[in-house]
Amino acid sequence: MATVGRFKALLAATAAVFLLSITAVFAQDSKVTRIQRALVVSGYDPGPVDGYWGNRTSSALAQMTGDMGLASAPKSKAEITSEVITALDNAYQTHLEQQERGRRHLQEVMTVADARHLLERSGVGAHPSEILKLLGLNRSAAVTSIMEGLDGSDTSIAPPAFLTAPRIPEYWIRWDYEEDGRQRFRVARDKEMGELRNWWIKEMIATPSPQAERLILLWHNHFVTAYSGVQEEVHAVARQHWTFRELGHTNFRDLTRALVRDAAMLNYLDNDRSRKEQPNENFARELMELFVLGEGNYSEETVKEVARALTGYSYNKMRNFEFEFKPWHHDKGIKNVFDKRGRFDGDEIVDILLAQPAAAEFIVDRFWNVYVSDFNKDPEEIKRIADVFRSNDFDIKVLLRAILASKAFWADDNRATIVKSPIDLLVGSIRSTGVLPAWWASLPNRLASIGQNLFEAPNVAGWPGGADWVTASRLLIRREMVMDIASAEPRREEKDNNMMLSEVAAPVVAMSNIQMMSAPQPKVRKVSVRYAAEDFEGSPKFNITTMGQKDGMPWMQWRSELFEAEGGIDTARFGRVENNDLPWRIATFEMPAGVTYNKLILEFVNDHCCGLGGSDGGDRNLFVDWVALEGRLYLASDGKQTNNYGNCGTARPGKMYCSSKLVLTEFQSFKSGERAITEASGDTLDATLVAERVAFKWAEKLDPNDHWNSFTFALLNPSAAGISIDGIQVRIVRNRYDNGWRTLLQLEDRSCFPSCLGGPLPRSAYTNKNNGDRNVSFILLGPEWRDEKSQWNQLTDAQRKFVSALWMSVPEMLAEAVKGRNWRERNAKNMLKSWLPIFDEIEKSLPKSRYAKLAAKGGLRVIEREEGEAVMSMMAALSNASPQQIAGIDRQEARWPSWQDRLQPQSLSQTFLAAAPITFASTTQNLMELMLDPVFNLK
Repeated sequence: MATVGRFKALLAATAAVFLLSITAVFAQDSKVTRIQRALVVSGYDPGPVDGYWGNRTSSALAQMTGDMGLASAPKSKAEITSEVITALDNAYQTHLEQQERGRRHLQEVMTVADARHLLERSGVGAHPSEILKLLGLNRSAAVTSIMEGLDGSDTSIAPPAFLTAPRIPEYWIRWDYEEDGRQRFRVARDKEMGELRNWWIKEMIATPSPQAERLILLWHNHFVTAYSGVQEEVHAVARQHWTFRELGHTNFRDLTRALVRDAAMLNYLDNDRSRKEQPNENFARELMELFVLGEGNYSEETVKEVARALTGYSYNKMRNFEFEFKPWHHDKGIKNVFDKRGRFDGDEIVDILLAQPAAAEFIVDRFWNVYVSDFNKDPEEIKRIADVFRSNDFDIKVLLRAILASKAFWADDNRATIVKSPIDLLVGSIRSTGVLPAWWASLPNRLASIGQNLFEAPNVAGWPGGADWVTASRLLIRREMVMDIASAEPRREEKDNNMMLSEVAAPVVAMSNIQMMSAPQPKVRKVSVRYAAEDFEGSPKFNITTMGQKDGMPWMQWRSELFEAEGGIDTARFGRVENNDLPWRIATFEMPAGVTYNKLILEFVNDHCCGLGGSDGGDRNLFVDWVALEGRLYLASDGKQTNNYGNCGTARPGKMYCSSKLVLTEFQSFKSGERAITEASGDTLDATLVAERVAFKWAEKLDPNDHWNSFTFALLNPSAAGISIDGIQVRIVRNRYDNGWRTLLQLEDRSCFPSCLGGPLPRSAYTNKNNGDRNVSFILLGPEWRDEKSQWNQLTDAQRKFVSALWMSVPEMLAEAVKGRNWRERNAKNMLKSWLPIFDEIEKSLPKSRYAKLAAKGGLRVIEREEGEAVMSMMAALSNASPQQIAGIDRQEARWPSWQDRLQPQSLSQTFLAAAPITFASTTQNLMELMLDPVFNLK
């Protein structure tokens, strides 16, 4: 849990807010309104539900906190803590239990079949330990126990390592890379996407609150986006995922407002490119048809009007995918939406849509399909629940409780009427049986092969579910996969991650002769290989060879035994694997301590191809990420690969589609995460500007009739005078005024991350009234306006040096920008023709300026640094370690037989099946028979 807290703290500290909080997006009065509504439905009287904090609201809240045992009550809305919110939620559940005493079907005592039904529908699978906790409760109390675990923000497994890295990838500047650089960027993001999928599956297996994961799955299939549709912006996908974790159990109005500002959504449905001159209607249409109202409940004219209201809604890649409103692209005119007229923004559009009669019923119908039945509908009951949902301002917990407490949910006619999704079938079976198969890391690929590729729904309508899960071809594969789970041996006990890290990354420590004499000497050294395998009629085999020198000639020093890859994908059964979904493993070899070497060779020796239809019908392949030895990390991508056969084509080193040799000589130090290269060093506090890259961003042809012309450069990780930032855009401005021209350098907070000057902009910075953006200007030629003089005077000494370093480096920025791809593809050469006299004037004027006195003489230095690939690759490997818990229980204690004995021995079929088996006797004690029964596909 500590790492989860670090994840949240890191995001907050860098202003990269992955975890959207309600109070950050909405006014505090709205929070008071929600508190007042919650008090009302919990049986208290806060007075009018008007969003104003008054004596009656304060008194009702004090009564609630006293009833729930809190030591003190909040005296103002600022004192509403998470503890108060939790108490209010518990008060609501307690109040409903009291109200439900008159509903006979909710007073029945839970049976094994009832418990399995509630757990499978509201969560993922049903472990016998979870069933035991519900036995003896009545149905109303059992529903309360489910409702208490809906908050998915506090995960049981730490988020993937790439989300806690000190720097996010440079999405905003990557288009300046040449094709090989773009390819490396794409490959790195694909790996991260694989880590995110793997992590979520682990969380679903391990969590003690699967009901939270069920809600998150629902929202991913409601507000649909896909990784392949957002240009490898995996951080935007992860940010959306955390929005569902934070808001998915709270309020549908708040959630929808957040999604209108969501980077992945705005990209996926093209709204980030929607402008007043040509509004894009994709997002407006899907917002109504798929997200809020349903098909047939809006007109084409309404689509056009909503699209106008959403123009200018975009996001900022440089600032970690923050929402960005661009007023210059927004249509400020009057819109007509469902008989309402006004200059609406996104929040107001959401409110207008939710006011339509169809909205509540549409959302309830979606929940009905997930929780009650795929095909048994009760229109009157859906309408009743919709009225409850609407009258409680679209509170998601109110909706879910109404669904789970309905007669329809508990009715026998609605049991076994939902087809298990691939997640239900595979992850649910692992949770239910308490057995983690050795091949668990291949789950992302197995899920995709039967129709549920996480973060990659087939289209904006999402996974269709129902009959689509059980087509003839998929039924056969589902049966094979269930057999694999029923017959699986549990995953072996693994070393603790920290122990594994210390073994893999341990460097050789230099010791004196005396230390060597007294210290125990290791007899072997660990060689670790991170690999993945595709199997076909057997698994890949490989070995490691170390090469050194003998008498000036290359000489083999040591060769390992052949190692047979484990956990590979059977390509004949499940098809080929996307690279980002490969099931990565770590193999460890023991090398004698006395071996010296200057290169490593990894050889894949037993290629085998192919099945029917070529390699898609089956192929044996080996993939290598890295080899680690003595604190050195040899990345496969830095090696040289040769095929043992001449007809195998070329592939990136590490992708071994034929029997091949991978020769590794270059390494990174795991300790530092940097390549073993020496860079010229200097005083980091001087005013020399250092950056990793300079790119052309944007320019307009210089127009003497326009009072404002600009030419913009982008700098990656610039630093000077002790100020270091991730990215900045430097805008050179030619400004015409009454008596001539001015030349200045402008910085804008929306074009820097995390800040432009290593801290807040000066208090005299100009603020754009339309969107709140702030900017500062520093003059070179022409008069300095009063605000600009104040901005300069309010800078710290370090900030003045930093600005001076930027100004003095402008000529070199131009020289560096010419080298990038943006220069060619954005017509910069033609733009420069009109700007050349200005840049000549800048170069002549800089030595005489105030900036020359403060900046170092060295000018700009461009130094390409590595991303710390060693550290990130190693952490990715460790994040792929097996979950240590299943359904909140240590996995060594989770196997179902030891828990089943505590249930009724004859209830095995009720524990695992939603109805009586069809092909086997209901009294069977054979789990394989039950899991192969057709009923096992239903819940």
